[in-house]
Amino acid sequence: MTATEEPRALADIAAGRAVVVVDDDRDEGALVFAAEKASSALMSFMVRHTCGLVAVAMPGADCDRLELRPMNGGDGNTPYTVTVDAKDGVQTGISAMDRAHTARLLASPDTVAADMTRPGHLMGMRVHRGGVLYRPRFPEAAVDLVRLGRLRPAGVLCEIVSPYDPTRMARRGELEEFAAAHDLALVSIAELVRHRRRVETDLVRDAAARVPTAEGQSRSLGFSSALDASGCLAPVAGDLGADVLVRLHRECLVGDAAESSRCGCRRSLNNALAAIGRESPEVVVYLRVAPDGDGLP
Repeated sequence: MTATEEPRALADIAAGRAVVVVDDDRDEGALVFAAEKASSALMSFMVRHTCGLVAVAMPGADCDRLELRPMNGGDGNTPYTVTVDAKDGVQTGISAMDRAHTARLLASPDTVAADMTRPGHLMGMRVHRGGVLYRPRFPEAAVDLVRLGRLRPAGVLCEIVSPYDPTRMARRGELEEFAAAHDLALVSIAELVRHRRRVETDLVRDAAARVPTAEGQSRSLGFSSALDASGCLAPVAGDLGADVLVRLHRECLVGDAAESSRCGCRRSLNNALAAIGRESPEVVVYLRVAPDGDGLP
């Protein structure tokens, strides 16, 4: 995010105002606000200027807690869940007041699955736990923004329609005009990615051990990733300083575990580990691979 838009966007989200988020790859934009700050006025404004298909993006753990199952027949690329309404405190469920109430309920940590009825008028969207760093799309951007605004990780979002041609989505220039006309902060997903990479640490050291190997005792460090189920193991030799020889090895099940004769990965790994005793200081970074799947937690 730019130096001027970054603090304003986060402050606006925290204060319960809407923000325009731009996906430059698709040349489209979405209106986003925090679900726990949802109001009739915000919801009405969103419906008036967007396609009207309002969703609440949430982490997988919250979707599971509320029993928001994936929508049948989905294409796998857009992680929609079943639609819901609040069980109590609503009338038809479709009014701005009712949808705002449902959004606030979805954001609350005290809500349980029995507090919702299905089907309803708000869709859930399951986001990847790595946010825009793993999946740079509107749902992840919405949740990242509210998290950075120190609010519950649930963001209301809907794509903005062109004010000049209601048959298509608004483009970048139209989104800038829209944001200026309504005094809204505008940020791109790419800027949000850069912001998170600047202020956050992806890897966390969470283990250290002395490991006996064929070459002798090896000091190994373990790191986990905040973005996915991957991580890395780093056998270390010598005192780590400014000049360290680093060897990278990517996990290979066929080569490392099965020792396939058609794969040289195990041989390369053995050579790297054997060199630890000769070339110090040195680190061998063994990169774990996140499990394959649909990119969702």
